[in-house]
Amino acid sequence: QGRTVKPDPYPGRGYFYRSDHFNMAKVGIPAIFPNPGTEYIGKGKGFLAVRDSVADANYHTVNDEINEYWDLSGAEADTRLFFLTGFRAINHDDLQSWKQGDEFEATRLKMLQNRP
Repeated sequence: QGRTVKPDPYPGRGYFYRSDHFNMAKVGIPAIFPNPGTEYIGKGKGFLAVRDSVADANYHTVNDEINEYWDLSGAEADTRLFFLTGFRAINHDDLQSWKQGDEFEATRLKMLQNRP
């Protein structure tokens, strides 16, 4: 899909730690945290500032609803990517694990030691 994996552009905001799947991560279950990133196909560099200002003004308010201004053109590609990632993970011979040195790796390794 021509995508590039990059580190969290806003690590200080703690999005991963506030995500719905964080409870799985903290008990050692590998979790992927998809993020829209900071670069958009077909959008200029100013698009990120517009996106952020709209999100900052509306996120978790009564105005936080889908509207005609939303650009969902990447949603299909995202859905395909997430499906294929999960499909390949569950059909792979090796169990999924954390990246070496990740803060959740030790919990995962301990959990795997207790497997039947």
